[in-house]
Amino acid sequence: MKGSRWWARAVVATCVLACACDPTPLPPLPPRPKPPIDVKPDLRPVGKDLRRCYAAALNIDSDAEGRVVIHVEIAADGTVVSTEPQYRSGNLSDAVVACLARAFRPVRVEPPGAPTWFDAPVTFRKAN
Repeated sequence: MKGSRWWARAVVATCVLACACDPTPLPPLPPRPKPPIDVKPDLRPVGKDLRRCYAAALNIDSDAEGRVVIHVEIAADGTVVSTEPQYRSGNLSDAVVACLARAFRPVRVEPPGAPTWFDAPVTFRKAN
């Protein structure tokens, strides 16, 4: 895949926990600038935590669904410096959004040699 878009598809494929047949789609994501250095994050540690976050969302609201973009800042050595939500839609609570941001803390990338970032879109939809 071209550029840094491969991870967006990987994260969305990992994070969509239920297939939705709802005819009303979530609003599109806003355009974002390109990061200074493309990185290929290892997202394997994230999946279990994302499922835990969505389970918590369903405990709060059985109709919880939405989209959140987590902005992940990466240090020159490949470690995560910070994670924070940049965009959100739907009815996910603040606690669930914070849980999603924490889920990306263990992500590691090959040391890029300079600070960079990536955005990770996460979509949760309840099956009908």
